[in-house]
Amino acid sequence: MLSLPRIGGDNTKVTVESNDSFDKALRTFKRKCIKEGLLADIRRGEYFVKPSIKKRLKSAKARTRKAKIGL
Repeated sequence: MLSLPRIGGDNTKVTVESNDSFDKALRTFKRKCIKEGLLADIRRGEYFVKPSIKKRLKSAKARTRKAKIGL
């Protein structure tokens, strides 16, 4: 069983059947990690982002979202 502890919650687990290959289990594990947003959490914590820059990025995302809807 492959598992990776998650901050503040459940572990990501993949049960491996006897006839499954390691590659298949690894692909399933990676897919689950992406789906649960584990990699995004890790990347978000790589470095400190000032609150003013967070606000600026958030408004820039909103502008691009609005521009896409307006097309």
